[in-house]
Amino acid sequence: MSSAFPLILAEALTVHADGRPVLEGLDLETCGDRVVLTGAAGAFVATLMGFALGAPDATAEPPRVASGSLRLGGRDVASGAHLASLGVAPFEPPLPAGDTVREVVAWAARLAGVAGPLPFRGRAAQVAATAVLERLGGAHLAARKVGGLGTLERRAVVLARALVGAPEVLLVADPLAGLDGAATRYLLDALRTAGEGRRTIVWLSRPELGGPEGTLLREASDLVVFGEGRLVAAGPPDEVLAGAHLYELTVRAGAEALCDALVARGGVVRGGPEHFCLGLPAGLGPSDVLREALRVEASVVRCAPLLG
Repeated sequence: MSSAFPLILAEALTVHADGRPVLEGLDLETCGDRVVLTGAAGAFVATLMGFALGAPDATAEPPRVASGSLRLGGRDVASGAHLASLGVAPFEPPLPAGDTVREVVAWAARLAGVAGPLPFRGRAAQVAATAVLERLGGAHLAARKVGGLGTLERRAVVLARALVGAPEVLLVADPLAGLDGAATRYLLDALRTAGEGRRTIVWLSRPELGGPEGTLLREASDLVVFGEGRLVAAGPPDEVLAGAHLYELTVRAGAEALCDALVARGGVVRGGPEHFCLGLPAGLGPSDVLREALRVEASVVRCAPLLG
């Protein structure tokens, strides 16, 4: 798939939530159609989704673009122009327990504008709901009440809701969290199916490289890593994942000497002048960073893991 516009384009972006900045000075341009966000990207994801995470049906004010610009597939996010082309699958959203799966997905179809002329509008939504459930391998769930579903089944319903309007871009938050074994394999296949013919963004808040989420990381065209309130690293996964473990490193003084010392020990350092993404080889960890900082008289404020 190709597009004339980057999937994500941010220029001098500042995002506010509850009247204070939660993301500042972000410049980002992704290159491909399968983007994975990791780390502390919650405010950024909520800005794209258009609602506060954890409360998609509530009145909580979402993070908003305060200055700069953010575009999704060429559409402006601050004005909400991107929402018509976006399907969202939040993490564990509330679902009406008394409705059937088909009813929940059909309602999402209506909201997305999947409708024929009256009096066939409801029928069109039902047909669309049935089709998307079959595509995701969830046709057997159609008549089930949502309140009786397990975690994996609820994830499938949320994904179906996001997909039923045939969006150009699909945004999914932590789809594999809490799953394992056959459940993980099913949802990985469902995500691949959902991504066919469209651009995708997946947020993995704390992925383990050796686990199933590592598969999503490595299949991405772009891997974007967020620290607290800032972008830490972005690029092709094989470049960003250089080093066995990734850390967010903040150095107030002596950064150049410390970076040189860490590179000499096999580390990979990106960013600066104070905030870095640090990749450390197997066998090295934060204690080694602090020892090197003491040796070269550098002042380390933060050394926190980004990926497992």
